[in-house]
Amino acid sequence: MSAYMRQKAKSKHRDRIRLERASQKQSNNTKETPYERVKQCRKRKRMNAAEQFNDGASTSAAGMKKLLLHQDWTISLGLRRSLRYGRALVFQAHVALMQTLHLGSSFETATDVEASANLLVEKIKEAQARATTLLPSSTSRRGDLPLSIKRKLRLKRRLHKLWTRTRCPKLKKELNGLSRNISEAVRDFRGANWEATIDRAGESAKNLNQLCRQLTRAAAPKCPITDRSGVWRYDAKARTEVIAEHLAEQFTPNPPATSPRLQEHHAQVRCRVEEFMVTALPPPPGDLFITPAVLHKIIIRLPKKKAPGPDGVSTAALRHLPRRAIVAMNRVFNGILRTGHFPEEWKRGKIITIPKTGKVPRKPENIRPITLLSHVAKTFERALLTKLRLFLTPRQEQYGFRKDIPPHCSS
Repeated sequence: MSAYMRQKAKSKHRDRIRLERASQKQSNNTKETPYERVKQCRKRKRMNAAEQFNDGASTSAAGMKKLLLHQDWTISLGLRRSLRYGRALVFQAHVALMQTLHLGSSFETATDVEASANLLVEKIKEAQARATTLLPSSTSRRGDLPLSIKRKLRLKRRLHKLWTRTRCPKLKKELNGLSRNISEAVRDFRGANWEATIDRAGESAKNLNQLCRQLTRAAAPKCPITDRSGVWRYDAKARTEVIAEHLAEQFTPNPPATSPRLQEHHAQVRCRVEEFMVTALPPPPGDLFITPAVLHKIIIRLPKKKAPGPDGVSTAALRHLPRRAIVAMNRVFNGILRTGHFPEEWKRGKIITIPKTGKVPRKPENIRPITLLSHVAKTFERALLTKLRLFLTPRQEQYGFRKDIPPHCSS
């Protein structure tokens, strides 16, 4: 602030003090209560601040902030406040809860690994549940408004807050004019959208049905599934059983070979696999264990928009884990490598069915299933892949799933 502005602010402060003293002397001759005198004084202060704001006086950000704090206002005029304070507070609660994580000190047996993995997932779920705020479904239609109207709405809310504090006539006049402009802009935008919707509407029954459901916001009806006997199943449990029977048929193993040579080969392979599963694993070398630094690098690179698995743990909860939780997860992963036991809960998945485009969705063979796995299990698989790449070299004719070839060049 320049010397001229400081001198001007001092003179205004002296004039304000003189006005307050004069008003106090005048109020002493009347029968006003102290509360009414303080109320009148605060009103004069707010009017002076509103006049300074409307005059467009060049005041620095620090001076404006000091002025607002002195006037006891709760709004910000062009100041960069902490817009993510609520979100940061939520993640701070998540981190604070995970700082007390303790999974034990022994990971020598498969039982210890199973119990520690389940405890790790439960603690992450608990921290995520406490740090998650459920918001009601919004019924507002402001989401489809253009950016120019949204900016005017933000300016209108700011002016309305300022007017409720100051009751300045200039602000009221500006607020009314801005409200009329916003109403006209929204009316024109809605009218143009409705005309475009009518122009896109066709004469087919399917198009009209989609338009009616869009206007009434009705939920899409659930399509039934036909079972083997040709009966339509509407119940969720019945539809699940029909889909499960179809998937069981699709994944039925091939019939055994009739050739004696193939039967002997299959018996040898089965025997070798059983011997391998029974034999105790040798202790892996030190360079095969996962370090917390590598695990942290894998976690921060997890994709953000991924649906959680059956445990409900999202990638956002893993990305905000503190150092203590990452070290505990790293110990569990190394225990899996040491014992060779993969937790049973991580083998479960959540199956979601997606109808194939252009086919009848009532038939179970026209439904494409996808499986959602646990993000904690997939994090372990990513960490394990970094160790497997040290020993596995892809063949020259392999173009897919290679690190040195981009995905768009592998097709």
